[in-house]
Amino acid sequence: MDKRIRTIIFVLFIALIVASSGCLGKPKESKLPSDAAFVGGTSGVGIEFLPDQPPSVVFASQPFQISVKVENKGEGYLRDLRTLPSTISTTPTADAVYGYVSIAGVDPARFGLQEVQELRDFLTPVTKIGADLIPGGQTQLVFPATAPSITGAAATFPLQVIILYSYTSEAVAGVCLKENLYQQTLSGTEICKLTGTKPVESAGAPVKVTSVDELPTGFNIRIKNTGGGYPFIFRAGDPSTFPQTEGKIDRFNQRDRVRIASVILGETELRCSPPDDPVHGGKSLFLVNNEASFFCPATLGVGREFVDQLTINLEYGYVERAVTEIEVQSIF
Repeated sequence: MDKRIRTIIFVLFIALIVASSGCLGKPKESKLPSDAAFVGGTSGVGIEFLPDQPPSVVFASQPFQISVKVENKGEGYLRDLRTLPSTISTTPTADAVYGYVSIAGVDPARFGLQEVQELRDFLTPVTKIGADLIPGGQTQLVFPATAPSITGAAATFPLQVIILYSYTSEAVAGVCLKENLYQQTLSGTEICKLTGTKPVESAGAPVKVTSVDELPTGFNIRIKNTGGGYPFIFRAGDPSTFPQTEGKIDRFNQRDRVRIASVILGETELRCSPPDDPVHGGKSLFLVNNEASFFCPATLGVGREFVDQLTINLEYGYVERAVTEIEVQSIF
């Protein structure tokens, strides 16, 4: 065989050995058994006007109606505001109140409007059966109105319909537990890598867990408001503190806050770092620029090496709105 050809074959053989060694030496990342735990998405409960309700133009003293569709577009259950923070019910309950829908932007008295209506329909979440998605429940609310008298030929009024509801977010990550917390094997035989960012999946909701970083001492968890509205917190165990209108949300003590409901490693609940909230109860997070993070200490050193689930549950109130304009024209 030609010496040059033998040299090329030898170089390729060495390169193959190096590449194989690199693959064997790379630690495996911990993964969940499935990469499709949830439907996902950034929506909770959506609200929108029905076509031409209200009309874009009405005449003074003309009756009309404002109709909205309310739909659960996420994977969370709306919670009965009378019994918070009781266990989430997955079936309708008698006389339940799941949220409040209110009118803003116009004077309800001038338009003959009921300012607030209760959301009483049980809206099932979006679900996944195999590859098929089952839409969430929806309902409609109607606000009868009468156009006011005006000065001049026409006047334009901004109209907002705002929904406040209680919602939950769930996320799961595959994390690593092992006997030696500070040693990574280079033999390629380790089951999982202890430190680093873990794959995380979040159920469809406006507030989501975006990352889980595992350290030898526990988990650093980051959340983000990805929806079109904003979260707020209310006093646990006291449904009367849940606001019926946006104007009753305290922007300094309630707005942009989320409560940590639970963080569970396998079957063990962890106690995480945010201090207890003396005003609202539980542990709350304040979102800055729609983001927040918290740390959960955990004992990760065990007698064997394996992957387990870290399950994070959050709870909060949330504000969504639909916006339009109404032009009132004089009949004279």
